[in-house]
Amino acid sequence: MAVRLRDAIDKLNPSITQEAREDALKKVLRAESPNLLINNEIFHKYLTDGVDVEVRADGGIRGENIYISLISKIPKATNFLPLINLPLSENLLRVQKSTGLL
Repeated sequence: MAVRLRDAIDKLNPSITQEAREDALKKVLRAESPNLLINNEIFHKYLTDGVDVEVRADGGIRGENIYISLISKIPKATNFLPLINLPLSENLLRVQKSTGLL
């Protein structure tokens, strides 16, 4: 997973220094909390908003946002509606009603 994530970070952030991209990778792979729910929320934030890292530049330090997925590069004003096309049959309909999905 780390290799694929590193490749995605490199591809999505070609103008960012290698050091900053490595910091983002470490931040994503490190568990911030012993609570799995909190870690899941943090990872979701990284996917949607990117990873904030500090970068040394021009004799100072500035913040930089590193993208780890295409989701974080899409403008927030864009709305996407994921759709799943499922063939409905009488049995599937019955299962969905019994599970509360319909």
